[in-house]
Amino acid sequence: MNDYTPISVNTSASEKNTGVNLAFTIKKAVIVDAVAYEGLLPGREYTIKGVLMDKETRKPLLINGKEVTAEKTFTAKATSGVEELEFELDARELVGKQVVVFEKLYSGIRLAGSHEDIHDGSQTIIFMDPEVRTTAQDSETGTNQGFAIEKSTIIDKVEYTNLIAGKEYTVKGLLMSKETGEKLLINGKEVTAKRSFVAETSNGSIDIEFHLDASSLAGQSVVVFEDLYFNGYKIASHADIEDEGQTIEYPDSKIRTKASDKADGDENILAGEKAVIVDAVTYSGLIPRKEYTIKGILMDKKTNKSLLINGKEIVSEKTFTPDQADGVVELEFSFDGRGLAGREIVVFEKLFYGDFEVTNHEDINDEGQTVKMLRLPVGQKSNAPKTGDTSSVLILVAGLIISLGTIVAIVVKRRRRGKLIKSSKA
Repeated sequence: MNDYTPISVNTSASEKNTGVNLAFTIKKAVIVDAVAYEGLLPGREYTIKGVLMDKETRKPLLINGKEVTAEKTFTAKATSGVEELEFELDARELVGKQVVVFEKLYSGIRLAGSHEDIHDGSQTIIFMDPEVRTTAQDSETGTNQGFAIEKSTIIDKVEYTNLIAGKEYTVKGLLMSKETGEKLLINGKEVTAKRSFVAETSNGSIDIEFHLDASSLAGQSVVVFEDLYFNGYKIASHADIEDEGQTIEYPDSKIRTKASDKADGDENILAGEKAVIVDAVTYSGLIPRKEYTIKGILMDKKTNKSLLINGKEIVSEKTFTPDQADGVVELEFSFDGRGLAGREIVVFEKLFYGDFEVTNHEDINDEGQTVKMLRLPVGQKSNAPKTGDTSSVLILVAGLIISLGTIVAIVVKRRRRGKLIKSSKA
């Protein structure tokens, strides 16, 4: 074998992090080019010189105005073999680019062989443009509205595109306060979540969960930020504080109540056998088309404890589905009020979504929640109309008038009959 033995050079390029000819636009990308040669002289020194080419322009790739090159000098141990060359580069600006590795083999200063084919796929590295989009929802409601409760869970669906199938990735998420634009802090700590997965295809989606104490978030909004990592490098992110798809709102749900006597609508009830309190519950900040339950209980204002009738509490509840965030729902409490004259009864209400208490209205000193039990007038039965009940009085008067008219008619009829008898005798 002599210096004029034909030499062949073939190259196969891959990205060191991915192990394939697909790469991500990261700060420290490394292209490894395996140079296979034949026809070298064992024991002789050779040098491989490489340069990265922009396939689109067919010119050397420029990073910060400089070509990306690499070279390696080695002594051939055999006629054929393989040597690797590494090109380190900042690939952050190479989204969608295709980079081709050109190699030349030198023996001293003499060019002994080369591999420079702009269309050779084995020499080409494709820089992927991965993207992530996220859609957040509250696990309880299945919407972008959640309840300000102690144990809350946000599920963020992360949709990805342009990944390398079969590779492992990690999604890292962080909750942000929309009001401040800063990281959300719960008890002084950030709320984060992460999940590693292997992409079965280049496009797909995964869910990531955030568990948090949302009890202090009434009236606030939380935005989910997500970053996608490969081998510790961030390759994509979705962080838009104005993106509604990434946002969870926590309505400031409230209820106010107004208790009254069902008979006439005032705050006084006769302490009779059949007493009925109607409590009008005005709600605001609910999530439309979700099922809620109002639960109420009667309280004794003097003792600040639940009112007991025959040893039992007086409770009522109603399940409803609001069409709008604000509205009114009524509860009725029926009880035997005998023996309660002079007492003040306060209605306490709690609003539930499933097993979660959303809000309540429990103020023992709230006049709007309070009714007063009045003593029955002397001689009045428990179910007789009370003073001030105009409709009942009118009914009673009408009955008396009808009765009086009937009596008068009977008397007149009897007198006429008597006159007819006298005339016939005469």
